[in-house]
Amino acid sequence: MHPASSVRSLLKQGFIARRSAVLQRSVLWVPPSSVLKAGASERLEPRPPYVLRSVPGMNGWQCCQATVRGGGAAQREIQLNRFQVSYQCVPAVCRCPSNEHSSAQTGMPVLRETTSPVTMFKKKSSKNSVTITEKKTPASELSALVETVQKYADKVEKNSYELEENLNKDVTKINQGKTPLYHDENKKKIQNSLDILKDLDDEIAELIRLGHPQAEMIKDDIKQLEDRLLKLGKEHEKIYSTTRPVGHPTVDWGKIIEEKQENLNNKGFGSDLRTVENQVEEHNIFHCEVEALAPHINDCDEKDYASVLQVKYNKLLASSGARQQDLFSLRDYMKRCTNELYWLDQQAEDRINYNWTDTNLDYLSRKRQYENFISKGLEPREASITKLSDDGEKLLAADHPGRIVIEAHMEAVHADWKEYLNLLICEENHLKHMQEYHKYHKDVRDTEEVLKKLEVDLREKYNPEFKDMYQIEGLISGLDDQLKAIGLFDDQVKDLEKRSQQVLPLKFRRETPLEPIPVEALCDFNTIDGQVVRGERYTLLKNNGIKWDIKDSSGNKLSAPAVCFLIPPTDPEAISISDVIANQQKTVQKQGSSHKDILLTQLEDLKKEIHSDDQEQQCRQLMAGLEKVTNDLDKQEKAIYTCVRPPLEQIRALQDSADRLQEFKEMMASVQKIEPEKSSKVQEAVTFLDTKPTCASAPQLFTKTDEATKKYDKVNLLLTCTEDKLVNSNQLENSLQNGKNTLSNFENTLAREEVAPSNLTALETTHAELLENAKELKSKKYAISETEENLKATKTSCENMRNKLQEHCPDIERQEAEVHKLNARFDNLSRQFDTRAQCLQRAKSSYSNYCNDYDDLNTWLSRVPNYEPQETDDAKQVEMKLKNQRNLLSDVARKEVDLINLSKNAQMYQQAIKDYEAETEKFKSILDFEDGLVAQTYKKSRLESPAIKVKDEESAIEAKFTEVTAVNKQRLQSLEYALGLLNQHQEENVQSANVEKKGVQEKVAYSERVIVERDPETLLEIDRFKSSLEEETNLCNKLNQQLKDLKSRLSDMESSNTKSLKELDQVKEENTTLEKENLRLQNQIKKLNAENQITAREIKHIAESVPFENGNLELRLASLQKELSDLRSITKEKEQEIETLKKTLTIKREQRESHLRRSVIIIDPDTGKEMRPEEAYQMGIIDSKLFVNLQGQECDWEEISVKGPSGESSVLHNRKSGQKFCIEDALKKGTITQHHLDKYLNKEMTIQEFGHILSGRRK
Repeated sequence: MHPASSVRSLLKQGFIARRSAVLQRSVLWVPPSSVLKAGASERLEPRPPYVLRSVPGMNGWQCCQATVRGGGAAQREIQLNRFQVSYQCVPAVCRCPSNEHSSAQTGMPVLRETTSPVTMFKKKSSKNSVTITEKKTPASELSALVETVQKYADKVEKNSYELEENLNKDVTKINQGKTPLYHDENKKKIQNSLDILKDLDDEIAELIRLGHPQAEMIKDDIKQLEDRLLKLGKEHEKIYSTTRPVGHPTVDWGKIIEEKQENLNNKGFGSDLRTVENQVEEHNIFHCEVEALAPHINDCDEKDYASVLQVKYNKLLASSGARQQDLFSLRDYMKRCTNELYWLDQQAEDRINYNWTDTNLDYLSRKRQYENFISKGLEPREASITKLSDDGEKLLAADHPGRIVIEAHMEAVHADWKEYLNLLICEENHLKHMQEYHKYHKDVRDTEEVLKKLEVDLREKYNPEFKDMYQIEGLISGLDDQLKAIGLFDDQVKDLEKRSQQVLPLKFRRETPLEPIPVEALCDFNTIDGQVVRGERYTLLKNNGIKWDIKDSSGNKLSAPAVCFLIPPTDPEAISISDVIANQQKTVQKQGSSHKDILLTQLEDLKKEIHSDDQEQQCRQLMAGLEKVTNDLDKQEKAIYTCVRPPLEQIRALQDSADRLQEFKEMMASVQKIEPEKSSKVQEAVTFLDTKPTCASAPQLFTKTDEATKKYDKVNLLLTCTEDKLVNSNQLENSLQNGKNTLSNFENTLAREEVAPSNLTALETTHAELLENAKELKSKKYAISETEENLKATKTSCENMRNKLQEHCPDIERQEAEVHKLNARFDNLSRQFDTRAQCLQRAKSSYSNYCNDYDDLNTWLSRVPNYEPQETDDAKQVEMKLKNQRNLLSDVARKEVDLINLSKNAQMYQQAIKDYEAETEKFKSILDFEDGLVAQTYKKSRLESPAIKVKDEESAIEAKFTEVTAVNKQRLQSLEYALGLLNQHQEENVQSANVEKKGVQEKVAYSERVIVERDPETLLEIDRFKSSLEEETNLCNKLNQQLKDLKSRLSDMESSNTKSLKELDQVKEENTTLEKENLRLQNQIKKLNAENQITAREIKHIAESVPFENGNLELRLASLQKELSDLRSITKEKEQEIETLKKTLTIKREQRESHLRRSVIIIDPDTGKEMRPEEAYQMGIIDSKLFVNLQGQECDWEEISVKGPSGESSVLHNRKSGQKFCIEDALKKGTITQHHLDKYLNKEMTIQEFGHILSGRRK
């Protein structure tokens, strides 16, 4: 068994207990951490590994980069990158897979050391060293004893740790003048721990008896634990026996304000976005702390001291608020700058890494993309940059304290924007030169092909051998035409020679020439080594791909992006090619002239040889004429093929189709001109063959006649098929263009919509326009049908070309795809009109209902009557107001239904608007920008969605309704309280009247004696007592209001479990503030009670000093005493209610905190898309091990309370699956044990683990 398999890990309330390892052949004692603190450095080496407990707020696990500083096992500082965080490091024996899993679940990073359990406890070589050897005693017995001692020692160690923490907390409470929280708990823990250690004496004695090698060390360790507990007991008595002098201030608020002001004055602003975001979070907490000081400042008794504190506090509050606003504005501005900088960096990187060499054949696509951005995207982007600069100037003009950071970001955006514009200049130049380069080489290839063809024709076609006089005359005529064509090439060849001088050597951009060559800077560019100046010449030293090593005129070496430079002309390869073409053209000209001279000489020789055979001469003359006709038809055939075979230019398909059709008509006219000559020559040849069939050349004449006839028939068939194909293709292209233009108008109309209409009239107008446009679109369906018919006709023509002439139509696939695309665009438009119309119909209906509900409810809220009791109201008036107030609250309850309907309609409207705007964005994303859409249509709108306005209105009226409800409920309580007081006062007035009536009947002397007995001190004391009662009454009212607010907050907490963590933190902070306020009020009530007791005793003494006959004063004092007694009982009830509420709040807060869901988000580094760990694992972005670790950090369970017939019960809810498990039912069924429940309630088990056991997934 591997040693690590016996390691056990105990996790409770963030405490990481000591591990114990039981080896197969030897039993090893692991000293508690307190013992390790005292003497581990003397016994154990090397230092055991540490389990690090993470501090909330740390993002990610970076323990692989952490270094432990310090030698003890207490607080250590861990340096993680740039952040310094405090961790608690606790020695552990070793690590095992189960421990790693526990750490992963609790979010605790682990810093590992490659120390095995055996070498970790290697002893120093001394006389006290212990060698672990195998004992004769069974290992299982020793193991059981060691485990028992280890278990209880760990428990005592844990209690000691908790005792220290609780004592520190209570010391803080006592110093703040508050009641300590853990007095009894600490006392019980100390006694319980001492009892545990006392019970271990027998086990330790047994270990000594059995001869365990570490028995003495275990005994010493237990002794040290006992000493530590005794010391904590003494500290306990000392801490809780200390009392603070009465009447002295417990907190120096002035010092606290000054410290916070000094802290605030020393705070600066981060230079990067992450630091500023952290500062925003930190200052939000700081500002809440400042706001929490307000009630303590106001409660100061000394007026002069309070006024000074108030001035300091106001300054602190103003400074904190100003910094908060400055941080917010700075963070928002930095975010916008960062977004722009990221986009600019991406654009710059794209241009720097692009292939600008001669091997890039996709430059035309890049050129279209560039032109599209210049015409449609540059202006909005420039406006965004300009606005960013203007906003920065406004912040600087407002004297923002983060001036340095703002200026740095402004300069960075300005510099990157300038660099981006420079790169655009470079891109434009490169695209221009690449197009010139490839066009030049294309023209060169075309010219070479023509010259080679002419050379072949001269060599093969114009050979005078075996030709008669008439044939040679035909050859001379054809050669004259060829020589004219060659003459036309003079200008073209000269143009190529001229252009070769301007062609850039793009080949050198991908390979370094043998010698350094000059390069020219296309733009200004800042590099680490220096600045590149536009227009300056540099020397290329080395080509490193996307970066070049260059040298300026001063000899300074720089490394800069290659896109910033061009290699100026000339291109040696282009010069060489142009020279070859020029020489080739001259050679062809010489060959043509030479062949003509030969033909002319041969013709002259044949003319000198006069033959007497006239029939033979006539036959040869006819053959020469037929051969000329055949040659002319052959030329037209080749011209037709040249016209029909190449595919149409896609960017100008319609125009190219029309041009070819016109060119074809000219060819047809030329063929028609040849037809009479052909018919004449064929008829003459047929007549000759009929009359003189015995001529020697008659067979050759028959062959020539047959060739001319077949050539004409073939050309005529080619003309027919080509005409049909070109006409149908032109009609198809024309219908495609018309269809595109028709649909583009509708697409432009839809694309102009950025947000939905903002009012009911606009909704109705837009809805009507959509219906009208949809109707008009359907009426344009014929244009789509026409393209389909033309496509069918074109496909038939192409079939004829393939079947009759074996010719393929290169455009038919593209044309068919465009027809399908046109149909898809039409269908998408139809769907868009229908979907948007439906969205607007839903929006119109829900918005109309919402407006009606809003107007009615808002009008009612603005006219809610005020039945607030006045000082002049009598009991009858207050009773009437109370009745009206109750009726009003009934109306409020009924109006709550209207509020629900309003919210429902608002939600329906917002959803309809969101659907409408989503369809708009989706539609624009699939539009084809190459189809001639208007550029200004796609400028980004800055209008705000009307759904946001309705959402704000909904939130505002809900808040107003809630406020009115709360105010009127409080007003009802005020009226009830006022009515009670008035009734009580009426009773007192009746008694007073009876007493006064009785007093009138008394003797005058008796009355005079009573008046004399009322000395000023007694009256002053009575007034002081009345004032004290009024203050206590006000305090009770204030306390009552605070309790109602707490109850309302508690209700909100119970009904809003799905709210965000930020809102929960805010509620917790408010609860903390209210708890502090309640404690303060309780202390003040106690103080008032003490004063009241003193006053009551004094009043009693005064009453006793006054003669008993003074009935009027005695009744008054009795009434005051009764009122005081009532207030005391009310105060006691409120205090009990506070305690109950505090306990409820504590339980609810713990329950809320126990099931706060920790969501793990994975960001795709390529696309920036946010996804859950499951999705990231499926896409292969993370491996299975990391997926398991991240999944363990998410908590999907929450504890809720359910009220049923048998009362309230606790239920665990799995938010992923929706399943709910009752804890009481699980106990009854045996799914869980009471031990499991106790561990969960004592926080020894996480809600995630408890939920898995409760659901039956793990035993």
